[in-house]
Amino acid sequence: MPRWDVRRIAVITGAVGVGLIVLGSLLAALAYRGRLDEPYSFLNHFVSELGEVGVSDWAVVFNLGLIAGGLCLTVFMLALAVTLRHWFSLPFGLIGLVTGLSGALVGVFPMNDVDNHVTVAMTFFNTGWIATGLFALYVLLARKHAFPRWLAVPGLVAAVCFVAFLQAATPGAESSVDVLGVPEGRPDVWIVPILEWLVIASVLAWIALTTLALHRQASHPEP
Repeated sequence: MPRWDVRRIAVITGAVGVGLIVLGSLLAALAYRGRLDEPYSFLNHFVSELGEVGVSDWAVVFNLGLIAGGLCLTVFMLALAVTLRHWFSLPFGLIGLVTGLSGALVGVFPMNDVDNHVTVAMTFFNTGWIATGLFALYVLLARKHAFPRWLAVPGLVAAVCFVAFLQAATPGAESSVDVLGVPEGRPDVWIVPILEWLVIASVLAWIALTTLALHRQASHPEP
């Protein structure tokens, strides 16, 4: 398959994947009411609380958006790997495959199924920083490629956000989300969910900017 076609696949799946995840998250957040009727806040609610069946009114919208969006972004990561034309295209593709699929599986296993949920969520976080970091290093260090050097910045920012979240999350933080509906146990401003949302925002921004760069490449293919 010509590289131009692979780039087009990456552009379409990247844009659709980001759009589905953002739309599902915003709709679920607007409709959300917690166990004691509290509204959703990005300052003290975890991402996965939007998909908690029986608490989040639009949990199905969030979870389906995450599944469909995650599958699109899995294809995006694989297509992006093909465009790299470098020896670490294969390891990047494998890491991207695991990152995308584990992100989609967070919607398959919402936080009601806490053991499976924690497993797939932490797989996403533990591989996501590697994928974004590898891409940033490729853009910075590879001698010849079609990406602008500045595109390393959003990749590095995303990798730092992943690592910061993993460092901030205590061993019990991930498994405690099933009882976070008790307001007195939830601070008004909580660094762990804030960092988790920064991970999601930064990785989606990285994908969107990379998609834009690929779109420009596809619009001006090499002869």
